[in-house]
Amino acid sequence: DITERKRAEEALAEQAVRDTLTGLYNRRYFNQRIGEEITRADRNRQPLAILLCDLDHFKTINDTQGHQVGDDILKVAAKGIQQATRGIDLVFRWGGDEMVVVLSESTREGVLIVAQRIREKIREISVKANLTLDLSIGVALYPEHARSVDDLIRIADLALYIAKKNGDKIHIGAE
Repeated sequence: DITERKRAEEALAEQAVRDTLTGLYNRRYFNQRIGEEITRADRNRQPLAILLCDLDHFKTINDTQGHQVGDDILKVAAKGIQQATRGIDLVFRWGGDEMVVVLSESTREGVLIVAQRIREKIREISVKANLTLDLSIGVALYPEHARSVDDLIRIADLALYIAKKNGDKIHIGAE
């Protein structure tokens, strides 16, 4: 049956771009899409932001509460991050307890608003689950900080390190 085959093909195509645990886009799909997003940013002369988000204290939750609780927290956190972003934004599971948000057409002020909204969602989850959970976010802006994907990721990663080290939880750029 052609309809059944078409559904199966669509399901496989969806699985190829989604993380099986969280339902977020996967890293492989990030690698496909980010070039398109940068091209769109250039064409529209609009900035783009990459937010590298890392759940704080997640390893402790996994170690003390077990991996099933950890998986449940990842699912709820993924949903919370999606709820805190706009429909045009893309949310990816980067790996482990890290997620990447690509904000198109966003100013520095807009990035801070979204980052605060994301952190608030994670704090709500933490309170509901009676856990010590928070989120640190490192941000790289295109084209302000870099023009290549690798450099943007590197800067977002450095910004994340600074956000965690300084305790400010959200840091833009590598300085």
